[in-house]
Amino acid sequence: MMTKDKYQNLSSDEISLMLFNDGEYIATRVSYGYKLKLYALYGFYIEVSFHPFSHNIEKVEVLESKKMLDLYLPDVDFGKLITVR
Repeated sequence: MMTKDKYQNLSSDEISLMLFNDGEYIATRVSYGYKLKLYALYGFYIEVSFHPFSHNIEKVEVLESKKMLDLYLPDVDFGKLITVR
């Protein structure tokens, strides 16, 4: 089972591959020109920061703070996250 600690010890290439293959996109927000995308992966949340001009990935980090996750609330489409049975 993948944990946050194991995830953070992977190489950059392994992190990107795992995130984009297995991660579930949740929302995007913009902060200081940077596009920040939030993904759910194996029960934790990953934030990917993209440079405003080159659009290259600047940083990938596990979000553990509820305060940081709350910044995404206005942009979350709950209809995509909830399955009605």
